[in-house]
Amino acid sequence: GGGAAAGAAAAAAAAAPDPAAAGGPRLDWNKLVTAANFPESEEDSETLDALYSVLTDAEAAALLQSAEDALTELAEAGLYMEDMQPHHAPTELWRSYIVEGKRRDVMDLGGVRDPDAIEDVTEALRSKPDFSATTERFLDRYETVVERLFAEAPTPTMVVELADTRSGRAYMLLARASGRFG
Repeated sequence: GGGAAAGAAAAAAAAAPDPAAAGGPRLDWNKLVTAANFPESEEDSETLDALYSVLTDAEAAALLQSAEDALTELAEAGLYMEDMQPHHAPTELWRSYIVEGKRRDVMDLGGVRDPDAIEDVTEALRSKPDFSATTERFLDRYETVVERLFAEAPTPTMVVELADTRSGRAYMLLARASGRFG
């Protein structure tokens, strides 16, 4: 699973307009949620269109590129986010962690709870410096975009929708395995 997504963000980024263009359109949060799931195949035109559309936003493009890198690393370890069934933390727990900076009692944000996957990722983070760096970059970018989501999105509950994408599931797994949630 997820092989069709390989290179999708990079290819789309190469074709996208310059994200540094000032005064561009506001980020379409619905399209970001769609894009963060990455295309199922080359025929997945809805997701590909959403991906191309949001890559005009520099932060969204950075998030999606780092998500693709993290998802590729996870897939190489046999971990596919579409196979993970996450627990969904409430919007207010996300807000307290991301916006208010509360770092206690947030373990429920780590909604991917597969003990074998967590153990595999924890070991990879210890033994593979490149994977660890990819993970940190992705986690930081995800949190930056979620903070912005709370400020700009039409509804803050979109954070739960984003968390249920492949990118969101990867965030929850990697953040839990790296100890971000305590």
